[in-house]
Amino acid sequence: MPLRFSSSVLTTTAGAGYSAPDFVSSGLTAYYDPANPLSYSGSGSTLTDLSGNGIDGTIVGATHTDNTYFTLDGVNDYIVTGNCYSAISAADTHTVEMWVYLNAVNDSLWSDLGSTNNPATSTYHFAGSQILQVGPFQQIITGLWNGTAITRDVAGSGTLTGAWKHVVRTYDGTTLRGYLNGANGGGGVAMTFDSPDDDGESSWYLAFGAEDTTTYNSSTAGWLSGRVGIMRVYDRALSGAEVTSNYNDAKAIYGL
Repeated sequence: MPLRFSSSVLTTTAGAGYSAPDFVSSGLTAYYDPANPLSYSGSGSTLTDLSGNGIDGTIVGATHTDNTYFTLDGVNDYIVTGNCYSAISAADTHTVEMWVYLNAVNDSLWSDLGSTNNPATSTYHFAGSQILQVGPFQQIITGLWNGTAITRDVAGSGTLTGAWKHVVRTYDGTTLRGYLNGANGGGGVAMTFDSPDDDGESSWYLAFGAEDTTTYNSSTAGWLSGRVGIMRVYDRALSGAEVTSNYNDAKAIYGL
């Protein structure tokens, strides 16, 4: 059984009316929840890390809405983690998890950065997940930089805008997998991740909603227009069962 945090532990101190979800805790590096007053008080630009590791994030332009999520305007809003370098140094294994409501295609879900100076043009950067229009379908992909380009895995396809989605990227040292609502849509792809650590960087940030010009399809992944909920980073690849469990434990918060 995976080690888990109980929602009752957070609910005791989170404030009236909010029941925090259970979730897999083993390997947790950073955890942000805009619905939890312990993570965001409702004012200011600091998003407190609930993992206990002190990797606080920063809110840039996004609006806190209904005490539940952040609304991003598709122009210049994003939410960036603190330095998560410890999560992917050495073996490069990690998991990135995001609850997101997308209004439009061709937007970036998150960007992987070696610096926060300028999300789209920092020294090390690429679109770690994006939504694309592929023929008649919308497609959410997750990707990793392989040293010369982005290797992708399909998280899922269909009509993906206009509803909350749970998007996850895992990398176990050899295989990239993308998940949508607890299921791996692409089956996974073998690849070697050229991480910030591999390139001599001492920092790694996730900029949720930030535009990025280094993308899978060679066009800009735009600023996200939509909503952002729970965000987590792990220092290991969650199993498929663990990803599904995290999805099931939080989906009621987003009306699923």
